[in-house]
Amino acid sequence: MKEFDYTGSEIWFKNGAYWAMPISNYDPDIAPKGKQLIGFTFIIDDKKNIESEKKRALEIIIKAVPGIENQIEMTHYQVTIPEKAAVTINGFIAGQRSPIANLYLVGTDTDNRSMGVTRAGYTVLELLKVMKEDKKL
Repeated sequence: MKEFDYTGSEIWFKNGAYWAMPISNYDPDIAPKGKQLIGFTFIIDDKKNIESEKKRALEIIIKAVPGIENQIEMTHYQVTIPEKAAVTINGFIAGQRSPIANLYLVGTDTDNRSMGVTRAGYTVLELLKVMKEDKKL
């Protein structure tokens, strides 16, 4: 989308404060050809219902970028409690293969590159590579 044709990030305050970043503009392999991966970050009110806060976040994006709702193919919500987050256990990052046969792992705690949605995106790319190596794809 032309609204996200830049490299960098921006903080928007219209209709509610949030941070937007067109992640796939840094690495186009993170999204399918002709598509974009955009990350949005909101501060949620922990006194409110999480589902209503997620709905509010999407409504703010739709108001800020008219027509975006017709372009969204996937939505992922991740609610983080920073003071309780743990990136690793004793400095170990698990990776995509688990000790259980045919159980693979993805997500922000399985790759050490980048952060947030970008990190999660890298884990999917790494998962595809690992599954091909294991002849599962």
